[in-house]
Amino acid sequence: MKIATKADMSDAKEVEGVQTQAVAIEGVQYYSNKASVSDLKENTTYYYQVFQDGKYQDAQKYSTKSFKNYSFLYVGDPQIGASSRQVSTEGDKMKDNNYAARNDGYNWNNVLNNALQ
Repeated sequence: MKIATKADMSDAKEVEGVQTQAVAIEGVQYYSNKASVSDLKENTTYYYQVFQDGKYQDAQKYSTKSFKNYSFLYVGDPQIGASSRQVSTEGDKMKDNNYAARNDGYNWNNVLNNALQ
């Protein structure tokens, strides 16, 4: 990935990340991507780009706030389709990925609501 303080990314610094295979569902391989950035300044706007499908994607904006009093919640989906092909509580195997997506969405909603309390 790249991170910069200018929107045009002209002052970008490259940050090395790690990609690992996560899970394959119906022949599609999914990956987990991780990168860490340190020494961010408070009250500063940053722009970052991720490398995907052989090219850098559009820059995304991120702004830090005061470091004196803050809380921070950043989440990702480490399960990547974990509900796919799971057996329901009724004992019937899930018929397709639509049920899995519904269940994953429902569970994510609960996780985020609890995290924000």
